[in-house]
Amino acid sequence: VGTMEVMLLRTCEALSAMVGSDGQLDRLGRFFEDVASLVINYQRPIPGVVSSSIPFLGGDPLTLTLPPSNGLPPLPHGASITSVCRLLGANGINFLLAAMLTECKILLHSDDIGNLCLVAEVMTALMYPFQWALPYIPVLPVPMMEFIEAPLSYLLGVPSTSVKLISEIPEDVVMIDLDNDFS
Repeated sequence: VGTMEVMLLRTCEALSAMVGSDGQLDRLGRFFEDVASLVINYQRPIPGVVSSSIPFLGGDPLTLTLPPSNGLPPLPHGASITSVCRLLGANGINFLLAAMLTECKILLHSDDIGNLCLVAEVMTALMYPFQWALPYIPVLPVPMMEFIEAPLSYLLGVPSTSVKLISEIPEDVVMIDLDNDFS
């Protein structure tokens, strides 16, 4: 019996212990049967097979997919995620990842250009299995500052000294200051 099976069986036992004598017993019985069926019929992805489908609780099947053979996307260096965690904190990473997954206009700024590149690279890697397919410029040159007013979503990095050159930042831009938490 595998770890997943043990966890599911413990969950089912805990749920059955909490049931009162009212109509919940029928619903719990159906739930227990679905979970037992899942445990018995569960198929793990086989090496060389792309995906495996599991009928889950009478709804749409849950599909498990193996990562690409070349593995997860590469990161700039070994301590890159730690560095980004120190720069943004947990709330900042969640906020930025949510903004990226909802395809917002994102403007990063910092006094350190290395931090701009690091955060942009790590966050695009953390989106895995998704990929950032919109304009991506980790360090935007000063002559291209008008790109901030583009009508499409983007991920841009700008040195903090250049932010002062921007006359008006559009309201729909998510602006993140890497030097002073996120704003």
